[in-house]
Amino acid sequence: MAVRLEGDYKLLVQTGEIQDFEHEVRRRGYNPDEFRVTVERLALNPSSAIYPIKCKVMVDRLSADGNSSRGATFAGGHGEAWVARFADALATGQFDGV
Repeated sequence: MAVRLEGDYKLLVQTGEIQDFEHEVRRRGYNPDEFRVTVERLALNPSSAIYPIKCKVMVDRLSADGNSSRGATFAGGHGEAWVARFADALATGQFDGV
């Protein structure tokens, strides 16, 4: 099974972050299909031709019926470690109780 992806998720697929996310989910005893990752690319006002990609990564753990969820939002993109912050939140029970 795989995580449900929405929005500008290709930004994270290209960097391997979705694979890292799924690895963390499995490592902690969950199934990736219990989660939805929605990515929203943030608009930047670049001052040069080269600028970092930044995004908002919203992670939800879905209930068995898919109607309710518990979630969190993380900063993603260059220089961010959203998968590590997600893993910490998962380990502390932030996504439990759906």
